[in-house]
Amino acid sequence: MVLEKRGKSLNIAQLVFYEGLNLMSNAIFSKNLFDPNNPESAELRNTFSEMVKLGGKPNLVDFYPFLKFLDPQGVSRGLTVYHKRVHDCLDVFIQDRLEAKVFIIDELLSAGSDTTTTTIEWAMVELIANPHVMKQAQKELEDIIGLNRKVEESDIDHLPYIQAIVKEVFRLHPALPLALPHRAENSCEVAGYTIPKHTMVIVNVWAIGRDPKIWKDPLKFMPERFLNGEYSKMKYKGQDFELIPFGAGRRICLGLPLAHQMVHFTIASLIHSFN
Repeated sequence: MVLEKRGKSLNIAQLVFYEGLNLMSNAIFSKNLFDPNNPESAELRNTFSEMVKLGGKPNLVDFYPFLKFLDPQGVSRGLTVYHKRVHDCLDVFIQDRLEAKVFIIDELLSAGSDTTTTTIEWAMVELIANPHVMKQAQKELEDIIGLNRKVEESDIDHLPYIQAIVKEVFRLHPALPLALPHRAENSCEVAGYTIPKHTMVIVNVWAIGRDPKIWKDPLKFMPERFLNGEYSKMKYKGQDFELIPFGAGRRICLGLPLAHQMVHFTIASLIHSFN
């Protein structure tokens, strides 16, 4: 998503991406590691994006494990190449690196960067496409925060309409439309279907969020649905299976608390500071 003003373009996705990376690098190293003007940072962003695309690609190996050694679609080989690129980029940023340290950082950054960026970008797309929602959100920010200061993280709990917007974005545009694969440890029955032991289970989060049996007007962007009525108490922390953008159970996304803060804070800051 690129916005234009005074003859110059502003790539929101890119700026949010670096914001997320630096937020995590501050948590790990207590300093910013990534600069939007650094070519190495741009290469890292592109590599992460390609990794997410490749990782989300349907892979025959998931359904026919005996093909794993052949890697017919090249997914495994491609991910190996991208991980090598990420390690090379991190070598530039981390002078005193250890292999284990870089591997852990690679996993943390790749899992939490592009997904959060995509969510915020979709939020801005929906707000621009639905100006009445944007106006209502800006009114809430003016009423609660005013125009004399910036949004702070402590304000998030006092912004119910912003929270409703985020839930609606998670419902319509989950960062991972197909959740990470699970495996049935034992045979079980779900909704009348028998799931044999060791069956790979892939949950279609995107379809759940648009299911007309669950949601009224499922294709409409309506944050108000979460303010009152049957959806008002619904959360996305794994207890309500109608809304599971972060997954559920023991394998729920570890980055949920950080993503929760960052998505709310960034969206609120953008629409409070700019028209």
